[in-house]
Amino acid sequence: MDGWDKFKVVSAVLVPAAIALVGHWYTSAIAEREIQAKFVELGVSILQAPPNKETANLRTWAIEVLNRYSGVPLNEATRKDLIENVPIPTADRWSEAPPVSGWCYQEDSLKPGPQQFSVHCHWSEPRCNEARGPNARTRQSACTLVDLAQAQWQPNAKGWQGSWFEFRAQPFPPPFPPLP
Repeated sequence: MDGWDKFKVVSAVLVPAAIALVGHWYTSAIAEREIQAKFVELGVSILQAPPNKETANLRTWAIEVLNRYSGVPLNEATRKDLIENVPIPTADRWSEAPPVSGWCYQEDSLKPGPQQFSVHCHWSEPRCNEARGPNARTRQSACTLVDLAQAQWQPNAKGWQGSWFEFRAQPFPPPFPPLP
């Protein structure tokens, strides 16, 4: 048996073994990612319920799960809000009734009148930032997670990009984010 024959025999054994090994790694990685996704779903479901003192430890755990597996860690202020003050809003229930929390920004149109100031609240921070966008013709606050349960407002549904919103002649007080 010459070198070429030996190579064919060895490659006939090693190539399928290498393919099987890579397949196993790939399958394991997919299975691990599916488990992580289930943990993220569980964490989100825990955080969608209104917070209270009895659930603070469970909500802390849910946030740790989200930070570990979601790929988008929560900053400290958002962590504190989710543990102590507000539930995570959900897109599928967002338009049913005025939300109890949301990502809101305040805007000054710089045109005096009954609609000079407005607030716009969205179910997620990315949606809020997208809707807010850059607008050189207005003054805008940053998007902030707001506990709307205690807010003094009379929101309207189906605003810009699905927001809940309201217009006023005067700036909105806390809990809405202040204008710069």
